[in-house]
Amino acid sequence: MVIEASLKVYLAAVCTLLGPICFGIAIGYSSPAFETLLRINGTEGKENSRNRIASKTDCSLISAAITLGALLGSLAGGFISQTLGRKKALVIYGLPYATGCAIIFFAKSVPVIVTGRFITGIITGMICTAAPTYIVEISTPKTRGLLGTSFQLCIVTGIFIMSVFGIFSTKEFNYFFNWRYLALIGIMPSLALSITMFFMPESPAWLLSRYGRSSLKPEKALTKLRTPNSDIQKELNEINEVISESKSVLITFEELKKPEVWKPLLLGIGLMFFQQFSGINVVMFFQTQILEEAGASSPAVGTALTCFAQLASTFVGAYIMDKLGRRKLLLISGGGHTASLFTLGLYFYFREKQEIELNFIPVVCLIVYIVAFAIGYGPVAWLMIPEMTPTTARSFLDWKLFNILVVLNDMRY
Repeated sequence: MVIEASLKVYLAAVCTLLGPICFGIAIGYSSPAFETLLRINGTEGKENSRNRIASKTDCSLISAAITLGALLGSLAGGFISQTLGRKKALVIYGLPYATGCAIIFFAKSVPVIVTGRFITGIITGMICTAAPTYIVEISTPKTRGLLGTSFQLCIVTGIFIMSVFGIFSTKEFNYFFNWRYLALIGIMPSLALSITMFFMPESPAWLLSRYGRSSLKPEKALTKLRTPNSDIQKELNEINEVISESKSVLITFEELKKPEVWKPLLLGIGLMFFQQFSGINVVMFFQTQILEEAGASSPAVGTALTCFAQLASTFVGAYIMDKLGRRKLLLISGGGHTASLFTLGLYFYFREKQEIELNFIPVVCLIVYIVAFAIGYGPVAWLMIPEMTPTTARSFLDWKLFNILVVLNDMRY
């Protein structure tokens, strides 16, 4: 059977990947934005007094708002994308995300900023349920791996974009690109997501599950996504068989008692626990402030360097994952975390005693830390679960572990 992706598949994937870029922008907002929020509020702030609204405690609350929103969004996102369709869901999500960014821009108090962050958090949670599913369902077996790994890459790209703009939010640039203007960066990709996805075909798999094999809608959608020599009818029949089998699968308590089910679940919870409590999101949210406290000469530039290292190491991780194996990468990742954080802790200890002034050490430590996460606990935790889990329980465990991940992420704030 010939199954070849048309140019439309890649075009639809590029449009969809604007979603995870929005996600990365939302994550990457905190670190550079707090640079001006705290400066304007602090002793160095000479800007307009109407902007002096945030403290360090407020900044922690602003960070937590997006994770709480993502929790609620992930719970509702599956229902919305299954009811409306993947394409329609992604078309809709762009507007409220842009609205959340606009609310932050016009905010004059912390509660309003938190509201804007909460809205963008909800949408990012929803995007994380619709976008990967849409990409998988429109892809061919040959393109699925490449397009699937692009999701994480685009999240990292969004974070890197914010870190670059964060350089212009420093004292050297007179805090030119402050927290208000940083909030506007997310508007363009979110609106582009809504506009471009409007012209993309709906997922053939969703159309089959909604309208059945007798409808012409799945065939029309799949025809746009495949080359003329592809066997459309045979692929539709295979997709329909998978849908029929998935509908008949029901995870019972007896199924959960089987070692091949509960052991991966227990291991998955452990992996998610260590992934989140490694502190990655705290570092991503506050790395500029960490570098500043550590006495780095240019914290914003250091943040941009660490984000670039994360972007580059994401490519490296995808390349070496199958060569070294999951277990070795987890050990390397954990070792890198331990060594970098221990060294950074020693640096802070001796710096307080005024016994050390090597300002490059904190930047190196954060780069090692983020690279270690990007090649290990970041991607491997997600891949190991479906690899170890029986097909009948895979979707159940993936859904539960995703919610455990978001809950653990939210608890730390």
